[in-house]
Amino acid sequence: MAEKINSLDALILKLNKATSVMKEEVRGALQKSVEKVQQTAVSKFGQYQPAVGPFPAWAVLSQQTIRQKLRAGAPGDDPLIGHYAGKRKNSVYPTILRNSIQAQVKGLVGYVGTNNPVGEWQEFGTRHIPPRPFLRPALYQEQEFIKEQFKGALAKTMLRSL
Repeated sequence: MAEKINSLDALILKLNKATSVMKEEVRGALQKSVEKVQQTAVSKFGQYQPAVGPFPAWAVLSQQTIRQKLRAGAPGDDPLIGHYAGKRKNSVYPTILRNSIQAQVKGLVGYVGTNNPVGEWQEFGTRHIPPRPFLRPALYQEQEFIKEQFKGALAKTMLRSL
């Protein structure tokens, strides 16, 4: 049943409440969304990824890279991002990169990314490394989840404030 609003002051109060509730619900939807994108990005490590939307499939490692990885003590054709997963000091880079993927919400903006330069090299490629994107495809893959979170936020706002 619709509630009758009898004055401009009552309408302003109702709209202020709706704005406050909407911000709260949107922050919740945003937090769930960035966490989902983060999880999806992290899941891309250690296995070749197919093309996703406009993002290319991961290129197969070159024979030279496979030989270097084998010499370092790593399985040859595993596509771990970063340096070789052998017994050398470099072997921690894939884990460091995977663990560096952060998700956060500031105000009404969500962020998922890494401040590790290896992430940029892998995401966009370099002169010697083909792109092996993991952040942008994760966002692309989770579009429907994100839409559902925001639809839910809108529905909850309507229920709680109107």
